[in-house]
Amino acid sequence: MLRVLMFDLGNTLVADPGSPSERLFPHAHDALSRIARLEAPSGETLLLSLVSDYKMPGTGDEGEVETLFQEYLGYLDRFQLRPFFQPESRHVTLSTHAGVFKPAREIFDKALQRLGTSATLPDCLLITEDLNHLLACQQEHGMKVLQFGGSDPRVGHIQDWQEAPALIGSLL
Repeated sequence: MLRVLMFDLGNTLVADPGSPSERLFPHAHDALSRIARLEAPSGETLLLSLVSDYKMPGTGDEGEVETLFQEYLGYLDRFQLRPFFQPESRHVTLSTHAGVFKPAREIFDKALQRLGTSATLPDCLLITEDLNHLLACQQEHGMKVLQFGGSDPRVGHIQDWQEAPALIGSLL
């Protein structure tokens, strides 16, 4: 049963991150608003989570991790994405927190831990543009996956955020 939706940020919600032409993909805000209102067949609200690779702390010191987390949250503010993932301490998980980059299982386990849910990885749907991450998550972690902007026949696809709520709804 689908209980948790995990989103990537770079080249999934935000195009060309870090470049002068970075921008939010069209329809992303509306899609996230509609997706946030979807319910599992049990009547349980789906949990939204942002799972992103980000800078690794040099020392692993809690203060440094928090500084990097606040820096990342500022990035979410630029695109007005922060309201979809609140409280951030539960709904945003970075490689910074887990000490590993995607698609390592530990980052997804850390996201579930931060959410405070009993859901397991097979209860999760990951949406990202990165086919290698999707295939690893599907094959090694048992997760459900959708590729943003792709066309590989081994995974499902979202070409435009406008179609995402109906597609995700059909998976419930």
